Amino acid sequence: MRRKAINWNDIENKFYDDIYKKQAEQYWLPEEIPVNDDKLVYDNLDKDIKEAYEHILAGLTLLDTEQTVGITEIAKRVDNLFQKSILTLFAGFESIHARSYSTIFQTLCNTKRIDELFLWVENTKELQKKVNNIISKYQNINDDEDLFMAMIGSLCLEGICFYSGFYLPLWLAGQGKMVNSGEIINLILRDEKLHTIGVGFFAKELLKKFDENKKEELNKKAISMIKEVYEVEVEYSKVLYEKLPYIDEVITYIQFNVNYALSCIDLEPMFDITENDVNPIVMNGYSTETKTHDFFSTKGNGYIKTTKVEELEDEDFYF
Repeated sequence: MRRKAINWNDIENKFYDDIYKKQAEQYWLPEEIPVNDDKLVYDNLDKDIKEAYEHILAGLTLLDTEQTVGITEIAKRVDNLFQKSILTLFAGFESIHARSYSTIFQTLCNTKRIDELFLWVENTKELQKKVNNIISKYQNINDDEDLFMAMIGSLCLEGICFYSGFYLPLWLAGQGKMVNSGEIINLILRDEKLHTIGVGFFAKELLKKFDENKKEELNKKAISMIKEVYEVEVEYSKVLYEKLPYIDEVITYIQFNVNYALSCIDLEPMFDITENDVNPIVMNGYSTETKTHDFFSTKGNGYIKTTKVEELEDEDFYF
């Protein structure tokens, strides 16, 4: 068998080059964010908000833990070398995301509480159900139809399943609370949005292989899966927010993201929801366009890493 090398100079694959560069430019680490500054604010939050926040972080950790491995299962089975490379890169960022939640945990909670939260993850059936629904698609790829549905599963995880958890951190950060933890969530959200666009594009490319009847059948399966994922997500959201008055707004936010995920595979929206229906504080946090530092931003999600640093000399301090 002759092995092929990937040719990034092929101008016909510019989209792949663009998405690879975009993800690489977004490289960040949680240690760059001063999460310690949130500790005093956290200690003074309402007890129910603290509990929901902790459960949210624990649930998000599970999603990214599974996605780190799961998305590589898709990468193994695609023929397109550019897609393989990009999906592998995405997986590396999912690993960073999973570690990021731990960075927040280590700051806010003691070891005993962290252990309790990870036990909560294992015992919360709604959370386990939504993850297993998608992971089963990754683990049963036998042909291109299975591969397409695995991509739809990844689209659901990246574009729908995170957002019930993102809601509260964005809402708090938008009011000047838990700003640094919110900054991490915003950076993660920026990556997940790119992953949603990328995986959606890959799914559309794969769909071109099929005849019209099969395309229609697979699109119906995709819609059915997305609807099922949405329903499970609502169940899980009610667990997360059972003691808080935000569930209606959270569901609206999820519906908005369901529509966005559908748009990434050129399908019609499922809900009569626009960004104007989403809480404006949360919608502002949802924006992933490059931004400069504003009142609440500690880093800005368009920061540029310094690559050329000159050492300070004594003369630099002579004014």
